[in-house]
Amino acid sequence: MELYKRFTEVRRYATLYPPCVLLFTYHYKLPYLYDEILNHPNTSDELRRQTESKQLRRKRDHLFSLPLDDPMKRQLAIEVEKLISGVVLLRIPDELAWSAFIDGQNCELIGTAIFSCHCACPD
Repeated sequence: MELYKRFTEVRRYATLYPPCVLLFTYHYKLPYLYDEILNHPNTSDELRRQTESKQLRRKRDHLFSLPLDDPMKRQLAIEVEKLISGVVLLRIPDELAWSAFIDGQNCELIGTAIFSCHCACPD
């Protein structure tokens, strides 16, 4: 019954509002939904990693789309850096995060120098 109510509600919104309004609403709620998934106690590790990866991509794309003088850009850059640091600390295989991490390092040697610059990760 609950599923039927949700389906009817979605159909009603689809007929009342143009697709661009629905798409805007979806993108507006997306960060909240990502946080809800990440903070839920029953979220599996696999789903958590996928959600963090999608959240990183979305925030990074948003960061790159903002103009240089936007006051929100600094806060968003800090959030992206925290997400990247979390991936590196946990050694999660995420190509975008690792590429951004390596690009952001001020090390001459790639390899052990990166880990000695950023964190003392156990083997």
